Amino acid sequence: MPDNNSMKNTVYYSPWRNTYWFARNLLNANKYGAVGKDNKLLQNIITETKEILSQPLNDSDKLTVCLKITADKILASAKPNSKARILRENFTAFLNKEIQTLQDYVVFLVTIEYIVMPTNYAISNIPSDDIEFCRTTAENILKSLGRTHVDAVLSTWDNMGVYGCLNVERCEIIREFTKLRANLQALAYPRNEIEDNTILTAFVQEFERRAGQKRKSRAGNSLEDVVTFFI
Repeated sequence: MPDNNSMKNTVYYSPWRNTYWFARNLLNANKYGAVGKDNKLLQNIITETKEILSQPLNDSDKLTVCLKITADKILASAKPNSKARILRENFTAFLNKEIQTLQDYVVFLVTIEYIVMPTNYAISNIPSDDIEFCRTTAENILKSLGRTHVDAVLSTWDNMGVYGCLNVERCEIIREFTKLRANLQALAYPRNEIEDNTILTAFVQEFERRAGQKRKSRAGNSLEDVVTFFI
């Protein structure tokens, strides 16, 4: 079993530590414009820079070209002189600071392809409200017992919605976590066990952070949904 020092060294010094920070900052709307929500942009970066990585260039030249492609595409996704453009300029400055070697850039690509894009897909499959889990059961209660049993509907509504949406979350994270583990086993870049766990937990933390945001949104909509149902 790895000791505490090994884990701390990975968290503070391994290039793979940045899978977590790249993922967080790709989705940081206030500071960097949440460029990581644009799957088309991310896929374009992956496609073009992977082609560069396969070319017979030295590591320094590969890094220079990949950073240029990445910055150009990110900046081109916003209008000049706009707030969105300023935030993207801040993000490219962040990347230039954090990515000092070709391995750092590979970590960035792995973060995009194996953490951020799959999380975007998974989060989009989680309901924004719980009404789809509640409406049919609520209708059946009222049809069978009459509108005098509104209290039964109210007491059941929240539980149905919570369990229904959380089960969807569980399905999404289990599917994407399983795919991530398979992708890591096939990934050619050298890593140790703790570094793999660093990548896996970065995905879990980012998924849970974004799923939690959606839960808060659903909680705010739940009362409105049940009131609408009875109107």
